[in-house]
Amino acid sequence: MNPQELKPGDVLLFRPDGKGPYSWLMRRLVDYSHVAIYWTETSRGLPLIIESIGRGVLIRSLYWYTGKRVKVMRARQDTGLGERAAKTAERLADHPASWYGYWDIPRYVLPKLLLAKLNTWLPLRFKLPLWLMAHTYRRNHIYICSELVAMAYSGAGCPLMTEKTIPLPDDVAKSEQLAHVGDLEIDLTSSLPPGGSP
Repeated sequence: MNPQELKPGDVLLFRPDGKGPYSWLMRRLVDYSHVAIYWTETSRGLPLIIESIGRGVLIRSLYWYTGKRVKVMRARQDTGLGERAAKTAERLADHPASWYGYWDIPRYVLPKLLLAKLNTWLPLRFKLPLWLMAHTYRRNHIYICSELVAMAYSGAGCPLMTEKTIPLPDDVAKSEQLAHVGDLEIDLTSSLPPGGSP
């Protein structure tokens, strides 16, 4: 698959990379560590995505991830759904209060992951507080990457999953509303015109 085949609203799932001090832990806890939504391309053919990262919800070039291989998922039935989801994500990127949900990581994400991966080994005295932390999740105006994608699709009228707990990239990948349409190797050099300069 190449970037020209992407459609607005396509969901891009990124596997954990080998960088960072906790990369080994991430690879054991999750299949996907990041998710973004394809928005559109510029008049010069530069593909743009919308994602929530440390600086908040923003629009930037897909080629920021050159060298990565991503799983591409698309809405199964409604052909206009992806475009509506991309428009919702665009509005969130335009909103000055759409910050990254740093506090969501220890408050909701870690309890959910610990319960999912260590449930059988955890004593009851640890399970109950973790369950309460994970299940008191409420949507707000700050987003981790998967919350942004889930919110974009909810805003388009198609929730990707039930939101009793915080949505994670793995939850997005398992959504029955999306179908796997291919894998994309992000390579800036393959998109350059003859002569090698953009």
